Amino acid sequence: MKKSLILTIFSSFLLFGLISGCTDEKKEDKSVTTLLGLSLFAIPQTPTTTCETTFTEGATIQSLCTPEAGSGKHFRLEGVQTSASHETVYFYLGLPAGTTGTAAPAVTTGVFRLTLYHGCPAGCGPAPLPPQSYTNYGDATNVNTTTALANYTTSPSTVCIDINQTTPPQVMIWSTGINGADCLDSSTLTAGTSILNKSDWGNANALTTLNAFVKAGAVGGKLTKVVISSNSVFE
Repeated sequence: MKKSLILTIFSSFLLFGLISGCTDEKKEDKSVTTLLGLSLFAIPQTPTTTCETTFTEGATIQSLCTPEAGSGKHFRLEGVQTSASHETVYFYLGLPAGTTGTAAPAVTTGVFRLTLYHGCPAGCGPAPLPPQSYTNYGDATNVNTTTALANYTTSPSTVCIDINQTTPPQVMIWSTGINGADCLDSSTLTAGTSILNKSDWGNANALTTLNAFVKAGAVGGKLTKVVISSNSVFE
């Protein structure tokens, strides 16, 4: 009888120990899982400083992305090509959000436009002519950046633009392969390698917004994508 009682008591303690151990183990597993979950949520997520928009073929104007870290200051246009007469690619800053349409918007106060163009304004002679790049800011006056962009007529090329938000803004433009500039290597993007470095605009207004858009002309003009950075090469 005593032996049976002892065995019963021992068995009870053993069973309690096993149940207690399993419970503690589950609690420990749950605690570890909870801790890991809290740790993941506690890790700060750094906002991305770049984004890219793939160009959609068509004649309508297309809005571009904005990096999580803030408005774009450096813009890289890839796959630019205007190989036939009067083909055009436009890049805009300062247009109202939600701008749509097939016509190239007018340049008004606070709006910047870069026009990559093959040909020349009406009445200047027979086409094809050397490719040209015009910039406008705040009015309809063209500033001819260069006539040396021959690379984007024969094969897709890369053009990049940097905007310094002074009033009026400072605009610097480069084209990969011209003056030693490479839009994929920021160390080569200097005032000396630029095809335009301008801040003495006719009007002294700030950009209305930093909303960015691109448009290919109705008669052609190609563009692969636009990569935007919230970091300027000026900084």
